[in-house]
Amino acid sequence: LPVGSDVAVGFGIAYPFGVIGVILFIQLLPRWFPEMAAATGASGYDLRGEILRELVEVTNPSLNGKHLRDVTVLARMNCQVSRIIRDGQLQPIPAGFQLEVGQQLLIIGRTGQIETVIETLGVRSSEAQCILDVEHQRRLIVVSSKKMVGRTLKDLHLLSRFGVTIARITRQDIEFVPGANETIHFGDILRAVGEPESLDAFADYAGHRARTAEETDLVVLAGGLIAGMVLGKLSLSLGSFSLSLGMAGGPLLAGLILGHFGQFGRLSIRMPRAGRLLLADLGLSLFLAQAGSQAGDQFVAVVQQKGWSLCAVAIILVVVP
Repeated sequence: LPVGSDVAVGFGIAYPFGVIGVILFIQLLPRWFPEMAAATGASGYDLRGEILRELVEVTNPSLNGKHLRDVTVLARMNCQVSRIIRDGQLQPIPAGFQLEVGQQLLIIGRTGQIETVIETLGVRSSEAQCILDVEHQRRLIVVSSKKMVGRTLKDLHLLSRFGVTIARITRQDIEFVPGANETIHFGDILRAVGEPESLDAFADYAGHRARTAEETDLVVLAGGLIAGMVLGKLSLSLGSFSLSLGMAGGPLLAGLILGHFGQFGRLSIRMPRAGRLLLADLGLSLFLAQAGSQAGDQFVAVVQQKGWSLCAVAIILVVVP
């Protein structure tokens, strides 16, 4: 913030209104626009509705002999077939699996989307008594292998190669059911379903390391900070005035750009939750401390002269989109 100006004082007055405005917006949005709030989430993911598991009996004769990759509704609705009932047990889908009328399958998807899949495959199964071996047939795999990063599930052919189905993906603390065209990112946590031997082989292929999801890539972090500082130093001259983003706006713009793309080739632009929270809290604390130290000696005088007008402007900036 400029030294010796009223900007720091204005920021000190406007900041509380901004915080209050954000809190009110978060609280009131679900009441005013429930559908919009339900769909709010990571870009590119449909997060409307909860993730469900439904047991479905195949009754559509046109699906006989088809592979799961040939059933386009699964990819279109972002649903996965994770298991099949055999001998009263829910078992992983084997490699080379083909659909047949009478099969009972476990479908994973979100409310609304899964209904379309059920209508295409058949009907909900009335046989709910079955054994689910979760401990040995399901595993969380953290991706770190370059063989997988940047490729789609369809290209990887995990079912035919390993006999493994990816039921869900957790990315940046958001869990979703992937479609066939979902691209794998570095650090993705895959909920894989398969036989123990298949899961072991797939874990080796994916480069599974549990710590990967909690590690911060210092190269990416340093590159983002450098890009932000460069952007902050750039200035635009308008006659006698000069405009620049500064050391606050530059890194912010760089972060927005990098976060939008998420990945450049095999380089993942991601940070674990702990790292994000640490940098956010530390950066905000340093910024507020610097602003407060600059505004302290002028605060009372400026408030006495322009207090109400500054409050009015702050409210307008918060309320007007």
